[in-house]
Amino acid sequence: MKDMVKKAGLENEIIVDSKACRTDEIGSDTHYGTKNKLREEEIPFTPRQARQITLADYDKYDYIIGMDEENMRDLARLTMIGQFLRKFHTKKATFPSKIKRESRFFSY
Repeated sequence: MKDMVKKAGLENEIIVDSKACRTDEIGSDTHYGTKNKLREEEIPFTPRQARQITLADYDKYDYIIGMDEENMRDLARLTMIGQFLRKFHTKKATFPSKIKRESRFFSY
């Protein structure tokens, strides 16, 4: 996501971040399969230590993207489902054709 934003020249307008949905991921680096795919696609990345998403993050970001159904369930529990559908999207989601500038994205 960061690479796509950078290539679009929007890195000063769109914030991209990544956090873990579960505590067992805290402190972990990027998944080895993800790193292999990034290398294969020649997309740069840096080491990281996963932090867990919080309810404050839900308020901070305009769009939240879950990478799989398990992430989506975890995110729904975090926000008590009532607010869930407003911001969360699966990675396969179709976004509005015009995403407002200065949007803040958050992916898992």
